Amino acid sequence: MKNFNFINQLGEIHRQTEELLKAHCPDVCGKIPFREMENLLRNIRTDRIESEVQNEKLRGIQMQLETSRNRYYDLYEFAPAGYFIFDADGIIMSVNLTGALLLGVERWELTKVNFAAFISPECRCLFDSEHKRAVETRTERHFEIRLIRKDGKPFYVHLKSIAVEDDEGILNRIRTAVINIDEQIKAKEALQHRLMMEELIAKISSAWTKMNINVSSEAFGEEIKSALAMIGRFVRSDRCYIALFSKDGTAQAEQIYEWCETARSPQPATCNLQPVTGRRAAEKLRRGEIVYIPDTDALTREPRKEKKLWQAQGIRSFLAIPIFLEKSLIGYFGLDARSPGKIGYDEDIRLVRVIGEMFAHLLARVRTQESLRKSEQYYRAIVEDQTEMICRFLPDATILFVNKAYCRYFGKNEEELIGRRFLEFVPEDEHEGIRRHIASFTPDHYIKTYEHYVTAPEGETRWQQWVDRAIFDARGELTEFQSVGRDITEQKKAEAAWRRYEFIANSSKDFMTLINRDYVYEAVNLSYRSAFDKDSSELVGKTAAEVWGAETFENHIKPNIDRCLAGNEIHFEGWFEFHNKGMRYYSVSYYPYFNEKEKVTHAVVFTLDLTERKQAEDALEQAYSELKSTQSQLVQSAKLASVGQLVAGVVHELNQPLTVIRGTAQLILRLPAFNKTDNKTSRKTAWKPDELIQRIERIEDSTSRMMNIINHLRSFSRQSRMNFQPVNINKVIEESFLMVGEQLRVHNIEVRKNMDLNLPEIRGDANQIEQVFLNLFINARDAIEEKRAAEEGKAAYLSPKNKGILEVTSAVSENGAGGIEILVSDTGGGISAENTDKIFDPFFTTKDINKGMGLGLSISYGIIKDHNGDIEVAQTGQNGTTFKIKFPTG
Repeated sequence: MKNFNFINQLGEIHRQTEELLKAHCPDVCGKIPFREMENLLRNIRTDRIESEVQNEKLRGIQMQLETSRNRYYDLYEFAPAGYFIFDADGIIMSVNLTGALLLGVERWELTKVNFAAFISPECRCLFDSEHKRAVETRTERHFEIRLIRKDGKPFYVHLKSIAVEDDEGILNRIRTAVINIDEQIKAKEALQHRLMMEELIAKISSAWTKMNINVSSEAFGEEIKSALAMIGRFVRSDRCYIALFSKDGTAQAEQIYEWCETARSPQPATCNLQPVTGRRAAEKLRRGEIVYIPDTDALTREPRKEKKLWQAQGIRSFLAIPIFLEKSLIGYFGLDARSPGKIGYDEDIRLVRVIGEMFAHLLARVRTQESLRKSEQYYRAIVEDQTEMICRFLPDATILFVNKAYCRYFGKNEEELIGRRFLEFVPEDEHEGIRRHIASFTPDHYIKTYEHYVTAPEGETRWQQWVDRAIFDARGELTEFQSVGRDITEQKKAEAAWRRYEFIANSSKDFMTLINRDYVYEAVNLSYRSAFDKDSSELVGKTAAEVWGAETFENHIKPNIDRCLAGNEIHFEGWFEFHNKGMRYYSVSYYPYFNEKEKVTHAVVFTLDLTERKQAEDALEQAYSELKSTQSQLVQSAKLASVGQLVAGVVHELNQPLTVIRGTAQLILRLPAFNKTDNKTSRKTAWKPDELIQRIERIEDSTSRMMNIINHLRSFSRQSRMNFQPVNINKVIEESFLMVGEQLRVHNIEVRKNMDLNLPEIRGDANQIEQVFLNLFINARDAIEEKRAAEEGKAAYLSPKNKGILEVTSAVSENGAGGIEILVSDTGGGISAENTDKIFDPFFTTKDINKGMGLGLSISYGIIKDHNGDIEVAQTGQNGTTFKIKFPTG
């Protein structure tokens, strides 16, 4: 463009020069000859015209260059190959648009970026070595590597690299053309994969075709697993298996042939293929559709149970393809992997479909062979190996054929039996019946059953049952019989035993019934039939609803039968209206009856009439209630007796505060306010206010003490029902001493208390427990007095050296039972050995008749037992006795 501008400027100069000469130098122009001037102007015009022509040519050339440049730019930018220029370190210096598109990156982002970032790690060494050789040899290098796009997608490329010089002539640049050959590589790999797949199919087909289908199931399974291993490795799955459904048509896998990758052991407990047997997956399989889940973690609406099972096995991708045999779904071919999207390619699906069809054909061969083998075995079982006897004979009883079972039964071989009449083995009294049986066959009634007894080789009489089939010819003439017989001796014995058991059941007064799962009576004993006034045919075969009515059956009988048929024993008692017997008290028991397969098939129901026993129990309970009432009265009497023995002590307890009250009152009356004169001192008594208040408080304390004693005596003496509440044992012991403490002091008996202040509470009746302690304290007092009287006489007990001791200890039990223990010890004369076992008996006493009736310890024992406790003599001897009382705290 610069050249064009220069020519244009030159033409403009010529024009302006001519004008200037004419305008400003007319003199010069006048001195120049006209012809020269004209030639000069003509030359100028000619040069101008030539310049314009050249300028036009140059402008055309420039436009051609611009068009070529644009074409080159388009060819470079949008070429099918990517063009890169790298430096010696592989840094991208420039790249065309195609190259940027290949890498999935904007072109401006690639400048100064190391190309190695886009090369698959295993190809980087090859890239570096080829570029190095391109520089060293100055030759064009061709090689193939795998690149990775920015989005992570790999693809294969072909590279053409050649070293070039930079602007300074240094050979340190590499120009590279990058051609995407991913489709060619994939097509090549697909072709190789297809060839390998066809080779694998041919190999498995050959192996299965040559397979001996009569091998054991274990060997058959190993052959299948071998093929599964080849398939699993070929499709790069972690597990490959064939699951066959149960023959009942359910989608639960019944048999599995499985191969797992080495790092993944088979897991029979979890590889039970439950995920595919879900309802939706099963429906897809039945329709012939595949079940493919590329990523189990991405599932959002799949049932949680199936997803949880997949996750437990580490399954991320899953494929199941149905297997059909004769248009019936028999199972599926499964693949799974621990990586998402690892399986499920079209070629994999085609391979698995083909193998599935091959397996279906193999399975058809196996099943056909198995069916033939079973048919042969069945035939042999019927004829030769049958445990039942088979024979053919003529109408005159001549034997034509016998099987091995027949020979074994009579202890003879086939040659010894054929041609003989079987009546030889039958007692003579059975012959006439057998002849009539043979004569009764007609073409219309050609199959009949007959039973008779025979004489076994050992001389034993045994029973046989024969199913005889008469064969008639075309004229209707009887030609021979085909018969199948079996020994029914044990059945006959069982029937006889059943008749005996039936006799025993019918002899029982209890009701006995047998009910099946349809609630139908299969057996009832005579007592049951008599209760309904019906015979056996009117009850057996009827449902419980028909016998009892729909309402009674649904509300009372059916729930119990259902629980019994579930395997539970049921027992209950109650008053029931039984048919026409009125209200009676029955004990009803339901027992499940298990068959030989340990499945409950019937309910056995026993109904016992316990009306008389119940009435006797009610009468006994009434008598017991009356006895308890009498015992309560007896306990109350014992209380009053205890109160009577404590009267003297209580009077003394009351007398002491009364003396304090009286003395204080007299002193108050002498105060000046009452104008009383002290006769002894003949002077006015003057008290300070504090002294007066102190005297009045003594009166208050004394009256409170008296009220406590009186109220406690009244509460203790009151007759009341046993009332269990939380009880503090220490408090009960203190209240007991409130009643008897003064008496013990008067009788020179020291009371020692060792109380656990943190003792837990028990549940009980505080009033009755107090009676126990009072009895023990009174007995301790009497024992100490008796010992003193025996040793030194009655007057000696007031001597300090003869002081008695009553010690009470409360503590938590040390045996870990969680209860508490109370020890009551005295220093009396102890209990003799012969009386130790009698002291808790009613009316047993060693005291004088006027000191007690012998009920104290007996009543105490009953009270302790009512509290679930225990009382015992822990220790006794000449130095005293210790009673131990235990109470639970729970």
